[in-house]
Amino acid sequence: MGIYLNPGNAGFERILRSEYIDKTGLLSIINEQIDTVRGLICVSCPRRFGKSYAANMLCAYYDRTCDSHALFDNLKISNASTYEDYINKYNVIYIDVASFLSELKHQNHSIKDVANDIAQTIRLELIEDKPELSQVTKVSECLKKYVRITGQKFIFIIDEWDVVIREAQNDSATQTA
Repeated sequence: MGIYLNPGNAGFERILRSEYIDKTGLLSIINEQIDTVRGLICVSCPRRFGKSYAANMLCAYYDRTCDSHALFDNLKISNASTYEDYINKYNVIYIDVASFLSELKHQNHSIKDVANDIAQTIRLELIEDKPELSQVTKVSECLKKYVRITGQKFIFIIDEWDVVIREAQNDSATQTA
């Protein structure tokens, strides 16, 4: 299925080796929202306008399990006052709903199973990192206990979140679920 907990910076590093237009100014805007009541941010634009590139950039910048300075030091974000405050300081949970849905369809599962399967997969990855969480059954409780144990907060990055709507546009049962 993929790695959802702390995916690292390889995706963004690969993007930087191609023709890349610096969009790291987005990071400054997001940094201003962290730990505020406006902490939920939706980056919305038409298909094929770089949302997945932005998602990879966010993963690389926030993921605490890697050092991304070499990737960002020459980009616009490096001049921001918040640059060092947030780079590689969080656990990142990255979910590409399109690839997850594709895998579910390959296994003949319903589109309705997406949320439960994602939650279970995240829970198992947290347990793999912290086995003492194995007795916790709800992913929300697992996340809370993980933060209590480690003191490390999470950033959630959900790419292709609208694929469920697109893929099930003619399925009224899924649309109303």
